[in-house]
Amino acid sequence: MAFKGLFIGIDRYDSPEINWLSCATRDAKAPHALFTDTLGGETMLLTDEQASVAAIRERLVPRRMNLSGMIPTLTTSQEQRFR
Repeated sequence: MAFKGLFIGIDRYDSPEINWLSCATRDAKAPHALFTDTLGGETMLLTDEQASVAAIRERLVPRRMNLSGMIPTLTTSQEQRFR
């Protein structure tokens, strides 16, 4: 079976309630590069503004991954904070 991976790193959130991080993007890029270079397969990297709830769902659902319990259902106001 081919390797499939979605790597997500968010340093900058739109919400003032969430402090900015300094290494999450870097921490997603490193294993993304490692897995891409060593295993091949299909890998995707989403960072900061690219990593919206909608973008994450869009990349998981077409691949028929089991989403049960992985991505919580957010209210509209909660989802706005993560865009």
